[in-house]
Amino acid sequence: MGWPAAMAAVWDHGQIRVDNLARLRVPAAIGLDETSFLAGTTTHATLLVTGILDLDTGLIDVLPARSANAVTAWLASKPAPWRAGIRHVVIDPYQPYATAVAAQLPDARLVIDHFHVVRVRHEAPCIRGRVRDPPLWAVAAAR
Repeated sequence: MGWPAAMAAVWDHGQIRVDNLARLRVPAAIGLDETSFLAGTTTHATLLVTGILDLDTGLIDVLPARSANAVTAWLASKPAPWRAGIRHVVIDPYQPYATAVAAQLPDARLVIDHFHVVRVRHEAPCIRGRVRDPPLWAVAAAR
């Protein structure tokens, strides 16, 4: 089974479940993170997807892109009461995700996941917690 057929099978099987929001409770917190869905080769780039998780119950959906447009469109397609229940959104330090969350979930608190904060801290030994050091979030956002 080639790439298009495999993706079509995943889409057909999962779309019915994804579109049925009644099966999901309103999440209080969601997470957005990219995943390499298909490794790059000499003929195509690595395909990144965005996973959307209810932090209490697990996977909600997988978007076929890693972009603000994809996340914004997905959130905009959900009912306002469902979106209003989301109080926290956990992301890696990726500005397009932050942009999408700000546009569609303006009352939600944005949180950078601890994995990425710790990784940035270990990769940026110049940050020692001194007053003159840049804040960690600024270093993470610049990467």
